[in-house]
Amino acid sequence: MTAYALNYDSTTVTGTVTDENGLPVDGADMLVYENSLTGNRDYGVEPNSGTPRYSAPATTDASGVAQATVTALGYPSYSPRPTAYSLSAVMYVKPAILGAVSIISQSQIFIHPQATKSTLSPIWSPQRVGQQVPVTVHVMNESWAPAPDLNVRLLAGAGTTLGYVTTTDASGHATLMVDTSSIVSSKGGFMPVTVGVGGPAYASSIVRMMVPMQNVVPSVEILAPSEGAVVSGPTIAVQVFANDADGIWYLGLSLDGGPMVSVSGPIGNTTWYMVCNLSGITIGQHVLTATAYDAFNVSGQDIVSFISGSVSHIVTKLKGAPTLSMVSWIYSPSGDGLWAASVKNFGLRSMMLEVYDVTGGGSSKLSSQLIHVAVKGNTSGGVIQSSPVSMLAGHDYRIVATPNGVTGAHAVVTDIFNP
Repeated sequence: MTAYALNYDSTTVTGTVTDENGLPVDGADMLVYENSLTGNRDYGVEPNSGTPRYSAPATTDASGVAQATVTALGYPSYSPRPTAYSLSAVMYVKPAILGAVSIISQSQIFIHPQATKSTLSPIWSPQRVGQQVPVTVHVMNESWAPAPDLNVRLLAGAGTTLGYVTTTDASGHATLMVDTSSIVSSKGGFMPVTVGVGGPAYASSIVRMMVPMQNVVPSVEILAPSEGAVVSGPTIAVQVFANDADGIWYLGLSLDGGPMVSVSGPIGNTTWYMVCNLSGITIGQHVLTATAYDAFNVSGQDIVSFISGSVSHIVTKLKGAPTLSMVSWIYSPSGDGLWAASVKNFGLRSMMLEVYDVTGGGSSKLSSQLIHVAVKGNTSGGVIQSSPVSMLAGHDYRIVATPNGVTGAHAVVTDIFNP
């Protein structure tokens, strides 16, 4: 019996079975196999017993000829043997017929998987952590033609197999989606991606690239108190706005670097707008820090400094018209409430107090009141309070004080605010 093996990644083994007189044997079983004990480890054979690993006999025709197809399986862990440099048999051909003694033919078969050439579409722009990132691979055979129907497996991250498996299309392309929601505590970096390609009659190829990843930190803004604001303690109103596309999971406030105080809110929502009160504020300058964490434990913060307590302004009557002695200042409340002035008089007869809303560069008069500070003999060290004026958080107000009296007389005006 003789066997002929031709072709490249798949070949037809043709066997001719003859008797002792050289005449063809019709109806004989011809078995093509690699190893009688372990089966076909490196090659697949057709016909088979249901799996290419175990061969089944082919039957000879009237000319004594039978055929079997041998295919290089191209297992990912298999490196083709250097058959051209080995004298050991690779494939065996065994005829069998009842009542006859068989002689086994053996042959070297020069067959190996085709090479695959894989490339990945580069990803230049940073991808958002938490999103699905598409990774596209282009696979070609060794003739640079598209290689369809090949298995594609993707690994991403620090050696973790994500189990993403697909096959190439008719153009040799395949796109896999990488779920990056498991990336935590990172503002940015590079995610390693490895793609392996292989299949029957094809050797495996592996291609790698680094995907830039970015997690935009939560946006946090303290709306009240504003930077440099003068507030009246010991309890102040705080307003905080936080936003993150991945959802806000925690918002905390810290006063003067102290412990973080959690602020309750709609966990997981992309936007938080919170209003709360902070108590125990002492007189003096303070620093307020608001910190928000998103779903991936990445934080963003905002910091403002403010002054708690009353600020006094000295208003003195100068020589000439009262308008020449006019004094003004800006007051920015930390919350909604009522503002008033406490006037401690030292010789003035009266004082004109005017309040303007100057938010955003405008000027709208809210109040104008004439305070007779010398009423009932209140000329030296006496205190009188103005009528309250309603003010809103986030607004800026200009206070104008115009004194009237003898030259050199003055008063101490102190802001009072009640939320």
